Amino acid sequence: AIVNNQGQGAENALQLENTIVIAPQVWFPGDDGLDENVHIWWDVSGDDGFDTDDLPGERDWKWGGNSSAELPASISTFSVLDEMLDTLSNKTLYPNLESVVMAGHSAGGQIMQRFALFSTRAK
Repeated sequence: AIVNNQGQGAENALQLENTIVIAPQVWFPGDDGLDENVHIWWDVSGDDGFDTDDLPGERDWKWGGNSSAELPASISTFSVLDEMLDTLSNKTLYPNLESVVMAGHSAGGQIMQRFALFSTRAK
């Protein structure tokens, strides 16, 4: 539904022909559609960012935490967002791209605020 609302917002702004909406999927163990051989996923922790088995917020995606320790390589939510921004900023891939707006709703909005504060790439 959020993607539909974002698409509706672009349509209302009459920018559909030059707007791309990217909505990342955050996977958790047991989610329908999660392919553990293909996708990265985050362990479930409390909404406060504290996981009793790890350091505070270490595995909570909303706080920039790392993906599951069960993966061969664990990366932070910030690293994923950095990679998305780097890819979109690549003028070889997207020569006509003039700006990137990163936004989110609810927990997505929280991670966007933290990303804006702590990322070396977000401007």
